[in-house]
Amino acid sequence: MAICLEAAGRVIRKRDPADERQVIVGLTNEGLSMKAKARVCLEINRVTGLAVAGRARLRKELNLLRFSMETASADACQ
Repeated sequence: MAICLEAAGRVIRKRDPADERQVIVGLTNEGLSMKAKARVCLEINRVTGLAVAGRARLRKELNLLRFSMETASADACQ
């Protein structure tokens, strides 16, 4: 799994200088970003109690709301 995550640019792996048998795995900036997004998703799950389908509907509705607000804002500036 670490090899796949490394190939995707989400983690870095290096040998432990104190023990060459050990590998140290750390998050890249992209990995840290994914970790933060995962925390947000977990918090949304906890607060809303929505199942996967409910979260998908919520995301769709929020995206529509954001688009409507951006459109209204752009129209007001013209």
